[in-house]
Amino acid sequence: MIASCESNPYAAPESDLVPEDDAPRLPYALIYHRFPAFVIDLMIIQIPGIIFIYAWQTTVPTYPAFLDVIGIIAWIGCYMIYATAYESSSTQATLGKQLFGLRVVDLAGNRLSVRTAFTRNLFKGLSHIGGFGYFMQPFTTRKQALHDILASALVIRDKSMFKRSQDNNTS
Repeated sequence: MIASCESNPYAAPESDLVPEDDAPRLPYALIYHRFPAFVIDLMIIQIPGIIFIYAWQTTVPTYPAFLDVIGIIAWIGCYMIYATAYESSSTQATLGKQLFGLRVVDLAGNRLSVRTAFTRNLFKGLSHIGGFGYFMQPFTTRKQALHDILASALVIRDKSMFKRSQDNNTS
C-alpha cells in the first residue's frame, strides 16, 4: 500500500506554481529553427561592419591594431542594440527570426521588456563560450538555450506570422 503525500515526510512541498503539465503549450523553436535566423541576423550586422572596416583600412595609411579591438566592441554593441530593440518591440523578433516565423517571449508568452531583452542578449556571450549554452537547448524541457534560461525567456514558432505575410501577399 502506498502512503499518501501528507504522511510521507519525503514528499515535495505544496506549491502555488502552475504544474508544467497545466502550463500553456507553446510551440518552442528548436535549434534548426533558430540557427538560420541567427545567421541572417549576423549577416545583417556583419555586412555593413565589413564595408566600414574595409573603407577605414584603405583610407588610413597606418592602421593601428587596437582599432580591431574597438571594432569588435563596436560590433557587439551594435548587435546588442539591434537584438534588444527588435526583441522588445511589437514584432518580438529580430529580422532573422521574423523571416523564419519565430518570436521571443517571456515564460508567460508575453512580450519581453527592454531590460529582459537586453539581459538575454548579454547572456548570449555565455552561450557562445564553447557552444555549451546552445548545445543544451535540445535537452531542456522548454527548448531554452542558456541565455534564455538566465533571462526567463522562450523562443517560439509563431505560425500567425506566416498567415500575416500570406494575407499581405493576397491583398
